[in-house]
Amino acid sequence: TKACNEGKTQAEVADRTQGRRYDVYIVHAIEDREFVEEHLVQQLINEGYQVAWHDNMFIPGNLFVDDMGKAVKTSRRMLVVATGNLERSNSGIMEIREGRQEEARVHGYRITALVTETFPIQGELRPELFEIVHRRTHVVFTDRDYIKKICGFLPRPAPIRMASSRNSTVGESTHL
Repeated sequence: TKACNEGKTQAEVADRTQGRRYDVYIVHAIEDREFVEEHLVQQLINEGYQVAWHDNMFIPGNLFVDDMGKAVKTSRRMLVVATGNLERSNSGIMEIREGRQEEARVHGYRITALVTETFPIQGELRPELFEIVHRRTHVVFTDRDYIKKICGFLPRPAPIRMASSRNSTVGESTHL
């Protein structure tokens, strides 16, 4: 309705990712886990964003493709942490492919990269990563304001909803 869309840009109104659980899904190589947690996850959470990443989306014993698909479909954006480790990661490239398919299917789903190092030119870099790093605008980690730039790419964080104690019974857990 018009009242619900007041104060929103036309792009935000047309964004079909609204209502998804996570604001961003961070794709990274497992070798970069500590870097991602310190320099992205914690900072984005502190800014009010809901963040999907390896530690909260991938459950031991589940099929990788199932958990990956869930991460993509429950997130509004994808942030690819472009490192040499990711370039060598088959699962990371698979995640980028899945994100690009979601981007083609769902209006408003977008992908960008946080580039942490200099990457070679086309032909020396896997096509999926080349497209994300060289053909799109991206954020450079060494920029002082890289978090601010990432926040500019992300949708506004949704207000935090508090679980009502009237809706829960003793012994019942509430999952958000």
